[in-house]
Amino acid sequence: MARSRRLFKLLCLLGLSATSACAQSMNASMQQDLDAGKVVVVIINAAEHRGSEQYADWSYYLNEFAASTGDEFAFHKIVTDNGSLESCPPAYREPYSTIFMRRSERSFVYPGPILEPQVYEYVRRAYSGEPIPSEVLAFAPEEVPGNVLKVTRRASDGAEVLDCVEQR
Repeated sequence: MARSRRLFKLLCLLGLSATSACAQSMNASMQQDLDAGKVVVVIINAAEHRGSEQYADWSYYLNEFAASTGDEFAFHKIVTDNGSLESCPPAYREPYSTIFMRRSERSFVYPGPILEPQVYEYVRRAYSGEPIPSEVLAFAPEEVPGNVLKVTRRASDGAEVLDCVEQR
């Protein structure tokens, strides 16, 4: 049973199925990761573009970062064509945008593809409490107080979608 759930999650992450079941499963999984105290990394509208140097660089840096974080970070890929992120600023829906968040802490938002590994280094150090070297400070993503995203139920059909938390 656990193995089939892991396989289902992997297929959803790889984008092999765009069903609402994947979206609901990913939303529940994201909430579980937040509840477990993990840093949740949300990758938005990331379509594969074989042959693109930008895509290759973005993918390489993301995979290097993911491989280096262990269990402290959890990665979730979402698409916004199911109504997710409707009330969020447009930059949050831009292809390859990344949102980093951990329960009861600040969030970081990077619009568009991350093509500098120093962005990931900044986020890793910010969440671990390590000092951030001056040469990495210039790569800081936008900081937002609290969690940026929440799982909500759409009124029209009851489907679970991700949306922005209203910032004060």
